[in-house]
Formats: sequence, structure tokens, C-alpha cells
Amino acid sequence: MSAARQSAGPGNRARLRKRELRSLLRTRRQALSAEYRRGASREIHASLLQLPEMQRARSLFAYISMGAEAETRSLIRRLLSEGRIVCVPYLRDGETMVAVRLNAWTELTPGRFGILAPPARRAWTGRLRLALVPGLGFAPDGARLGAGRGYYDRWLARHPATRRIALAFERQIVAKLPVEPFDAPMHRIVTERRLLTPAPPG
Repeated sequence: MSAARQSAGPGNRARLRKRELRSLLRTRRQALSAEYRRGASREIHASLLQLPEMQRARSLFAYISMGAEAETRSLIRRLLSEGRIVCVPYLRDGETMVAVRLNAWTELTPGRFGILAPPARRAWTGRLRLALVPGLGFAPDGARLGAGRGYYDRWLARHPATRRIALAFERQIVAKLPVEPFDAPMHRIVTERRLLTPAPPG
């Protein structure tokens, strides 16, 4: 097959469209004021904490917010104070993200890409009932657009029984996203304005 035909294939078209959308959605999210993001994050937390599966979850995986992401730091501190098992991402190498248990917020120190991580490096082997997942964009059908490194898609593929809940600002929701076979869809998407449920709770 010629290079021209390869470049026109559906996989390459999806990747090119994803690249365009990442730039657009990153700019759109960054344009939200810090004050708006703080208030919207509080609304997201309030809706999230009312979900039955969130109330039942005694163990969960949660991203540690950075930059303009929907904030999770205060949420994680609350969950720890409730005695829940909270695991957070740790990048073991260039390809593998594992879930590492966080015992106290004060354990965290900057790791790869400046992401906060606990000192313990042993992956959690117990069950994680749900995962709070970040992303640049989401669609009502559950499609997620990440930063492009694939860490979360690979981790979610290894944990198919874990409920996937995305936290996002309303400005990150688009009608449709290009999807590739390895992209993990979300079961729930929580924004400051609404709850999207592409797949019913199991």
C-alpha cells in the first residue's frame, strides 16, 4: 500500500482529528477563569458524591488534578478522611501507569511530568471499584479524548471491571469524538451542569 493511501486510512484520519481537537479543547479549558474552575469543581464534587456507586466505593482510583483540570485535590483529601482506600497514578516507566495507594496527602512529592505521587511504588493489587478519569474532551456517548500518551486507556484495559467516571467542565463536552479500538469509553461523565450516563451502572 502506498504512503498516500496509508495516510488517508481511517486510523490516520482519527489521529489527525484527535490532534486538532486536543489543541481546541485545551485552549477552551484554559480559557476558563481559575475562579470559575474552582466553583465548577465544587459542583462536580457535589454531584459525584451523590452517585450510588460513589457512595458504595470503599476503594477507588483517582487522578491528581493539575493545571486547568477539574480539581480533585480537595476531593481526595475528603475521601481519605472518610477512611476510603484511595489509589493515585504512578508512572513506573515510559509506558506503564500503575495505581499506588495514598495513605496521607502529605506523602505526595513531584514525580514524572511534575505529577504528584506517593513514595510507595508498589502497585495496588486489591479491587478498585471505580476510577475518576481526567481528559481533554468527552462526548455524550462516553467517548474520551486524553492527552495522547495512552496511559489511562492502557490502565483501564487492564481493569475492565472498574467503573469509569470522568470529571469534566461543560466546555469540554463535544457532540462527537473520533474513536479508535483501544479508547476506553466512560460509564459516567460528571460536569458542573449535568450527569451523562452513556452506560447504565452495573
